[in-house]
Amino acid sequence: MENERKWRWADVGRWIVRALGAIKRGDFMNSMNLGQYFIHIIWTFFLFFMSIWLSLQVEKTLTKVEAGKKELANVEIYHAQKVVELAGLNRMTTVRDLLEEKGSKVGLPEKPAARIQKKTLLSGNKSEHRKDQQTAKEPEATAQNEESVKE
Repeated sequence: MENERKWRWADVGRWIVRALGAIKRGDFMNSMNLGQYFIHIIWTFFLFFMSIWLSLQVEKTLTKVEAGKKELANVEIYHAQKVVELAGLNRMTTVRDLLEEKGSKVGLPEKPAARIQKKTLLSGNKSEHRKDQQTAKEPEATAQNEESVKE
């Protein structure tokens, strides 16, 4: 079995020295007969570079996401505090006390608010709407008839 092996462990040191000398001279690829695989080697290094670069970009994005989640949690806490404050201000006595503290003359209304009612058609009947329009036009028509009679 020893006879089948073409190299010895002592040759490894000599190969390392030759490889370092070839690297120093810039002749490593030719000394190892790797010139024909140059494009493959360049492609492999490019793929490694892209893999590392994309990993860094993903880490950067995940860092931004984590920072966004922390900020969102802070905003949610702030919003919950404001909602609690607003719920406390919904009481009429609280509002009145705050207005008195500020020296405002605004208070409870003395009389109910006046309501303006709008004419709406609940039934959706167009004939009733036309009758309303005709009755609105009738006073104008009678006024015009009176003027023509006077002349």
